[in-house]
Amino acid sequence: MPKKMVWIDDELENEILEVSDMCGLGDVARRTFKKMNDDINLTIECMNDNVNAFKNTAQVVIDTYAKVVEEERDRIYDAWEKSESVRHAGLEIVRKSKVEIGSLRAEVDYLNKSLEGFNTWKVEQFMNVVTQFNNMPPREKDLLSKLFDVCRE
Repeated sequence: MPKKMVWIDDELENEILEVSDMCGLGDVARRTFKKMNDDINLTIECMNDNVNAFKNTAQVVIDTYAKVVEEERDRIYDAWEKSESVRHAGLEIVRKSKVEIGSLRAEVDYLNKSLEGFNTWKVEQFMNVVTQFNNMPPREKDLLSKLFDVCRE
């Protein structure tokens, strides 16, 4: 069986030697130290396995994150390209609308100037008569219509 060395402080070594000499437990102490050494080696091996598993998991997370970032970047670029075409179409509509609004404004200004001296009182009176006629019962409307027919003849 190969021997392995374990570092211990001097006080502990002296105590172990005394106990070993007094009780004749040299073999027991060696087996205990070997078992402790084996346990430490198993713990280190287990920790190495855990570190490797963590590294593998971390790499999977990194790869997945990179893939998601790339997919999202591609979607953002696609959305940007689509919005650019929509933006250009919208700008064209705005440009055409400005031209049409400009011509409509000119026509409205012309109509406003034409109607500046217009007497609206007669139009309002006529609208009042039309409203009153619409609110009349059907029988009175018929009588009034016949009266207008007689007056025209």
